[in-house]
Amino acid sequence: MGDSAYPCLQQLMTPYRDNGHLSAKQKNFNYKLSSSRIQIEHSFGILKQRFRQLYGCKLRSPKIVSHFIRACFVLHNICDTEDMDHLSDEPLDDDSTETRTPDLVDEVIRGTKEGQVFRDRVCRQIWSARRSIDN
Repeated sequence: MGDSAYPCLQQLMTPYRDNGHLSAKQKNFNYKLSSSRIQIEHSFGILKQRFRQLYGCKLRSPKIVSHFIRACFVLHNICDTEDMDHLSDEPLDDDSTETRTPDLVDEVIRGTKEGQVFRDRVCRQIWSARRSIDN
């Protein structure tokens, strides 16, 4: 999941750009995506407080990074919750925590058709689930 600064790709879900003409379905999708992203960011914030090496992680391989993060979550879940009392909600003063727009070639910056088709399909599924709950 990414914010609107990133391209919409099959492997990177981003919100619809709000140009004032979004449908109710698209607004609902943006809301759900944003809510999920906030929860994920909060989880990573807690994880980064416990495992400070995540602030300056120099790993570049997506596979290795995902294994490293998964290991941190497993260790976090094993640890006692009482030892979290010393953790602060404040991030460290570190340049690596800044949000950066990815440096991608022009066609990827705009996103891909496949990513937009995938996002539209997810949007329809969320909308259908919402409608069935309301009825």
